[in-house]
Amino acid sequence: MRGLDAYNRNGLIHRHATQAEARAGIVAEWKAIERGGVDRDPVECGIETMTNAERIELNALARKAQDELGRLHGPEVILETLDGPTPYRAGDRVIIRETIRDAGLHNGSVGTVQRVQGSVLFVERRDGQTVPIDTRQFPGVQHGYAHTEYREQGSTRYAELHLVDQHVNQRSLVVGMTRHTHRYGMHYSAEAVGSFENLVQFGERSRDKVSLSDFAVRDLAAEQREAQKQAQLRAAIEREREATVERKAERERNADMAFYIERELRDRGVRTISRDDIFRIMPEVRKAASKSSTARKSRSWRRSCKRSSRPNSRAGCAVSYT
Repeated sequence: MRGLDAYNRNGLIHRHATQAEARAGIVAEWKAIERGGVDRDPVECGIETMTNAERIELNALARKAQDELGRLHGPEVILETLDGPTPYRAGDRVIIRETIRDAGLHNGSVGTVQRVQGSVLFVERRDGQTVPIDTRQFPGVQHGYAHTEYREQGSTRYAELHLVDQHVNQRSLVVGMTRHTHRYGMHYSAEAVGSFENLVQFGERSRDKVSLSDFAVRDLAAEQREAQKQAQLRAAIEREREATVERKAERERNADMAFYIERELRDRGVRTISRDDIFRIMPEVRKAASKSSTARKSRSWRRSCKRSSRPNSRAGCAVSYT
């Protein structure tokens, strides 16, 4: 590909011995770009990679660099998200992987953590508004330093860095090499890709012609365990959400009943009873109210039976409550 040749001649493509060295090299360049900025104004540099496994590795390294730049502050909290137990601090860049309508966030929205309180991240959106995200209800929050090729489509940044491995193809190169407005850098390793000539050959593949031999062997058992883990996590989150809704409804019912009990007692001349006393007698009041409701239903049923047993009625009453 002539594009790769041109980038290589201009020193924008960097070859490393191992994939670990390639990760370290790309994060070092990311840190230099982020630190330098333009005329002392901050710039945004993105990192694109091919797989979610690489994304998680790169996010951890870039987050460490973010801390070294002095941009993370406050205590670190470990929260359970779609990526598993994930550390967060104020200053972390995040990307939302699900729609949270109440917060005005959609799949792909990005922001910066302003503070962490329990399981809640307070995230500043691009429009400057800060919104809360409870990760127990919405676990689709990920670190936003590195992204996959799929996520990067349609985005534009001042700088884009591209970690390439054996999965690279024509489309992924086009996406990665066209996201930047000013700076670009590609990193690959001999361990994953081999030579520059191999990189060119891989880059000429279209996605529909990629063969299974071009990919590493998938660990299907591990993928199944991960899928089960995510399903269990979502089920636990859903149970907690339902329990939260039920507790809220119970509190509202108790508050309504306490109000009516207090009003009834005041009408009867009782002035000294406290809310704590009202909540203590509430179970007895509920029990009495239930009996009263049952009695009303019984009387109503007997009346309907009498009406139905009159002449010209369409049906008699075969069952009665006592």
